[in-house]
This record gives sequence, structure tokens and C-alpha cells, in this order.
Amino acid sequence: MSEETPRHSDDHPDEPELDPASLVAIHSLYDAGVAEVLRVALAEAGIPAFIDGERQAGMTGVLPMRLLVRAQDADRARRLLREHGTPPID
Repeated sequence: MSEETPRHSDDHPDEPELDPASLVAIHSLYDAGVAEVLRVALAEAGIPAFIDGERQAGMTGVLPMRLLVRAQDADRARRLLREHGTPPID
């Protein structure tokens, strides 16, 4: 994982804080807009998610971002992505 820390309540006050040690990657992508849509879709399904690499400044679209969820939510999150036509990382 990168040195970036998971979002805290200041960024998204309605979402719980995420422990970096419990996170697993379920998807890799280059489009920050799509990453945010997927993060919100997961959150609406009750799955807190974090976008690793979202603060790339001028490198957005060049370096991949990873969509991370808690290990306990990974199977459910992957199923949700598949149902919506987004192939997850297995």
C-alpha cells in the first residue's frame, strides 16, 4: 500500500475510519472519476471503501489507483462490482 492514509472523518464524516492493515484491493483503475463513483456505490451498499492513490496531482490517469475495502467486506464488494459490470481483482 502507498504511504497515503485512509480517509478520516474530516473527508467523509458519515463513513467509519479504515484501518490500513485490514484493507485489501478489489479493483485497479486509472480514472479518478470512476474510482469515486465505485467508492460511493460501495458506501451506499454499506461497504466503506478507500481509493489508494487518488491524490496524484498531475499524474492522474498515469499511475493506477486501487479501490480498497476491509478484508471482511471484500467478497461482498467484489460481487457488487461484478453485478455492475466491473471486473474486480480476485
